[in-house]
Amino acid sequence: MVSIVPVDKEFQNIYSGLAFPDNDVYNTLEQTTKSTKDAQKTGVSIENPRPSVPSCREAAVCLGLLSVLLLTAIIVLCVHYNRQLSQTDTSRLMDEVEQLRANHSALAAAYQGLQSENKNLTLTNHMLQADNDNLTTALGHLSKEKTEAEAERDILNQTYTMLLQYFPVESYCPVKNDTWEIMCGRCLPGWKLFESSCYYFSTERKNWMDSRTECRKLDADLLIIENLAEQRFISETIELYDELRWAPYWIGMTDAINETVWVWVDSTLTTTLFWASSDPNDNGNEDCATITKSQMHSTSWYDEECSKSFRWICEINALKRSTETMAADTHTQLRT
Repeated sequence: MVSIVPVDKEFQNIYSGLAFPDNDVYNTLEQTTKSTKDAQKTGVSIENPRPSVPSCREAAVCLGLLSVLLLTAIIVLCVHYNRQLSQTDTSRLMDEVEQLRANHSALAAAYQGLQSENKNLTLTNHMLQADNDNLTTALGHLSKEKTEAEAERDILNQTYTMLLQYFPVESYCPVKNDTWEIMCGRCLPGWKLFESSCYYFSTERKNWMDSRTECRKLDADLLIIENLAEQRFISETIELYDELRWAPYWIGMTDAINETVWVWVDSTLTTTLFWASSDPNDNGNEDCATITKSQMHSTSWYDEECSKSFRWICEINALKRSTETMAADTHTQLRT
């Protein structure tokens, strides 16, 4: 039996810690291994001699120091790299923080603006609600006034319809051909206005009774003279006709009911008299009065037979106001 001497521990420790053994070491190991194998084959015990390897302790120490330095360098590089990354991240984070602060400030300002706008909108809403309440109240009043106005309009329409039956509106309010404007005068067309009365001077000739009938057809009556101013107006307005020197016109005075008692057609006694010097003389049943055109205004009445045919004068109360007067008064009121 071949006994194999184990390799000396010192021989093994020579290469401990070496990362890269040199060629001599490998050659020695190769020779030793080969001798050992030959001895095992022949059964001869071979004792391992101490190799003559040069000492590598200094190399091992150098390699350890290099490893330490390498590790230190790696650590330093990692720390530096991490520090650089930390500084970069810190700078980026600071920028983000500043951006977030700026965004926060902008959002805070926007929030304040929205709060202010909300307050304004709330106030506006309250004002609009108040206006709406006022308009609703006003609408109620207007609806009530509209109803009252419609009722008043209906009454006025009824009154107007009744007036048309008894009052010649179309006669007093003719339409102008050029402007189609309705103008209401105080007198009917063809009548003459003096103070508060309208006078119609006929161009036909009838007896006293028929003349009065014609006046009544016009809702008027024969003339009643009440004062000298009216007497002068009538005397100056009448015209001569048929070459008659005195051109008589029937007026509304007679003594046919009671001789020598002259009364007007409204049954009032005559208090103002403008008779000619020779009249009334009742010559041949002269019971009806006439007026003539004369420069002597206070002496132009004559009595005549009621059956004679003369022109006549009708009188009616004038309307209180005309369209022109009302328009002028309205314009004056607007100016004041």
